[in-house]
Amino acid sequence: MTSYTHNTGGVIAALLDLKTAISGLGGGGGGGATVEIEAVAGEALALGEAVYLHTDGKVYKATNDGSRAEATVFGLVKAAAIISASATIIIRGSCTGMSGLTVGSEYFLDTSGGIATTVTTTSGDYVVNVGQAQSATVLDVDVRQPVLLS
Repeated sequence: MTSYTHNTGGVIAALLDLKTAISGLGGGGGGGATVEIEAVAGEALALGEAVYLHTDGKVYKATNDGSRAEATVFGLVKAAAIISASATIIIRGSCTGMSGLTVGSEYFLDTSGGIATTVTTTSGDYVVNVGQAQSATVLDVDVRQPVLLS
């Protein structure tokens, strides 16, 4: 894994590396390499929370009931991070150490960085699939684009 400085240039370089890494993963379904990127936490983050990349270059908790930018999940947090600290974000692959997942269930973005097996049906919210549980403690992160409900 490559570390990057906490600036826009570093984020761009990381995204280019991500594109290269994902192209070598083949089609989904776990079993591939886990792709991680270091980012600065814009707020306190917990293991497994979904985050989005803010225009300030930091990551914040994503939400399905905010703006499209806030619903565009960048990845899941690998380990808890305090505000302004470096956070490892899993862009694709296994997020381990979680608890209470239902094996085989699809997980979707909820509010305040949360993920859930239930899909929002509220008009104006976004549906964002973030991955599938491989076990009670492992989520295969495979984030999809947000879909606005009307």
